[in-house]
Amino acid sequence: MRLLVLSDLHANLTALEASLDAAKGSWEHVVCLGDVVGYGPDPNEVTTRIRELGAATIRGNHDKAVADLMSTEDFNPVAKMAVNWTRAQLSNENMDWLAALPQGPLEVEGVVLVHGAFQDEDEYVFTPSQALEGLLDSSLPITFYGHTHHQGGFAYQDSQLEVLQVRPRNNEMRCALRVEGQKRYLLNPGSIGQPRDSDPRAVLRSRPGASSGRVLACALRHQEGPGAHAKRAFAGAAGASLEPRSLKRGWHASRIERCVDAKCSTRCGKAGERERRSPITLIIGGVVVVSIGLSLWFLLHVPAAGPATYRGTITLR
Repeated sequence: MRLLVLSDLHANLTALEASLDAAKGSWEHVVCLGDVVGYGPDPNEVTTRIRELGAATIRGNHDKAVADLMSTEDFNPVAKMAVNWTRAQLSNENMDWLAALPQGPLEVEGVVLVHGAFQDEDEYVFTPSQALEGLLDSSLPITFYGHTHHQGGFAYQDSQLEVLQVRPRNNEMRCALRVEGQKRYLLNPGSIGQPRDSDPRAVLRSRPGASSGRVLACALRHQEGPGAHAKRAFAGAAGASLEPRSLKRGWHASRIERCVDAKCSTRCGKAGERERRSPITLIIGGVVVVSIGLSLWFLLHVPAAGPATYRGTITLR
């Protein structure tokens, strides 16, 4: 069975259709790792399309939030606004379908599906230490996960854990990973609707069937990122003005979605999931604060002089 693995669609129909076109003829069955909705402009259309495909789908945190199965207290303002907007757009039928989505882990066609971590569907997996438990506990050798919006994965054999950089080059549409029979794999297809790895092309993963005892997992990106329609609609869907350049940078988390998990700082330890500040920015900020402080001290402690005796200018360097 040739599987097409999709994840984190985020109501982006333009990217979903482009991805399906790119993978046309290379799959027999579709699976989805969750976050069908959230952020994007097409929640009904994307939900209906996934249902039409007969995709084996597990729930993501945005699906749970829209279906009122979890609180949005820890969501950032844009994510929370998008949840409320999506609730108002979804048909009753599609809302019921989202609410009934199963929780991972879910075994489908010889692989395991999870949204986040194997032990916690809302936990991010970025580092080898976070991946290890899932690699060891999964019931099957190959597990697919999402949630991070970053394509790649991990492999484990004989106490050796390897980080896999599985992503096509900028001028290519696909790359292949040879899956070795004795290894255990935790693979992330990346995000269809909101990539966060500075590459705006939507991502997906195909798992062709076994051939001569070997399986290839292929990572793909469709040639173009979300089109002009999607760029405009994303800005309006959540009722907020999202910078177009963020789409060009792959909807990077530091601009669009800071980590929605309040425990993220102790869990994932990934700087990219929170707003980054460079050392230069911190230094400049410190200089500005010190300059303002000295100016205030001078104004409060130096006696005022009349206009005839005080004509100088003080410059802080």
